[in-house]
Amino acid sequence: MKNKLILILVLSLLASGCVNKKIEVLERNFNSLQEQVYELKNKTEDQEKKIVALEKKSEELKQQIDKLKENNKIKEENDPYSLYSKGLNFYNQKKYSQAIETFSLFLKKFPDNSLSDNSLYWIGESYLKQNKIQLAKQYFRKVYKEYPTSNKVPDAYFKIGLIYYNQKKYRTAKFYFNKVVKSYPFTEVAKLSKNYLKKIKRRK
Repeated sequence: MKNKLILILVLSLLASGCVNKKIEVLERNFNSLQEQVYELKNKTEDQEKKIVALEKKSEELKQQIDKLKENNKIKEENDPYSLYSKGLNFYNQKKYSQAIETFSLFLKKFPDNSLSDNSLYWIGESYLKQNKIQLAKQYFRKVYKEYPTSNKVPDAYFKIGLIYYNQKKYRTAKFYFNKVVKSYPFTEVAKLSKNYLKKIKRRK
């Protein structure tokens, strides 16, 4: 009986020792996890601070960019040659609505500039590209009515002739092509006008 009690006591102590070891292990694991959480928390706080700093810097850069863009826009709008070039760039990029808007602004700000006749012409071309035929003719007519000595006058006459030709209104087209050939015989559009006059003649 005594031996049995001793055995039970020994087993109890062993069991208690195992539990204690388990507790020690778990406590070590817990402390380790706590340390990791603390480190991660510190890292997270540092990252948050870095994110806030980056966001602030990004906003400052954006403000600088917006300011530069605004200053550049003001500079362009106050410089006729920059504004005209901007309009041509829009036209060459096939952004015809922006080209019309830019050339219209040019005419409003610089009506007496030497490039005003060209601006009218390119508005006409932009409308023509958009297939807005009546508006295109309106601006081509403005070129030779408002600037009769402009180097764009023969081009404007030719374009109107071409519009009527494409509409199969050959009699009216012939009038404009003849105008180019007779009044501006040494221009490139005079050669083109002669070719179209031949085409009209062959249709008879």
